[in-house]
Amino acid sequence: MDMDDAERRAQRVKGKGKGPSATKIVGIMPVHVGGKLLDLEQLERFANSHKLWVVEDSAHAFPAGFRRSDGSWAQRSNGSKSVTCYSFYANKTITTGEGGMAVTSNAKLAERMRLMSLHGLSADAWGRFSTNGNWDYKIVAPGYKYNLTDIAAAIGIHQLRRAETMRRERESIALRYSEALAAVAEIELPPPADAERIGSIPGTSLQSSCA
Repeated sequence: MDMDDAERRAQRVKGKGKGPSATKIVGIMPVHVGGKLLDLEQLERFANSHKLWVVEDSAHAFPAGFRRSDGSWAQRSNGSKSVTCYSFYANKTITTGEGGMAVTSNAKLAERMRLMSLHGLSADAWGRFSTNGNWDYKIVAPGYKYNLTDIAAAIGIHQLRRAETMRRERESIALRYSEALAAVAEIELPPPADAERIGSIPGTSLQSSCA
């Protein structure tokens, strides 16, 4: 996504119509592809200036982080109007075979996502059948079947411990491809990552920050 182009488009939409029928931008859905992160600093400024929701497709960007120009690390999903979505499909950086994860700092939104991920049930199996649980439950919304299975989650916890090792292996493989294909005129290679801006966040516990 070209953020300068996004700004031009946002300005054009703002100038179209007035009143209830006017076109309104409510959110932005950036996609990080192949471990290449968008400029999160620029994305954050854009979203804040237009008061937008941010729903990041980070299926290809775990456990990558982005360093701001002041040297601090830009944490994804750090705002009340942002969600970051990860995929754990077989070809992703870590895998549970299928499934994924949505992360947000908005407690109300997180609770709504949990509710909608399991048929709109007011309590999951752990809540109903654990020692202090209650078998009674209500269906409070027309939800979906989006929950990660317990077996898949158990696999994912162990994958988290290897996430940085596997990320480095993929980085090494990508570098070998880039070097081997650099002289092939018929192939357009992705631009090299800015090593000063993109990498894994040092000293971060992946399990506690992303589970």
